Amino acid sequence: MATPQAVQWEGDGHNVTAVVSGALAGSPITLTFHFRLGNGRIAELEIGRRPRSGDGKRG
Repeated sequence: MATPQAVQWEGDGHNVTAVVSGALAGSPITLTFHFRLGNGRIAELEIGRRPRSGDGKRG
């Protein structure tokens, strides 16, 4: 299950931060879903851990 926590617009894409929980190692985990739309569909999708405070990286 993914529970959205925040939505941000970044350049030509969007970031959705969500807490993901279930029968998986490390649950619950906070992930960032970065996506870009094209022709009304998701054209690109990158999923990673939420950046740590101050490091400016997704990964």
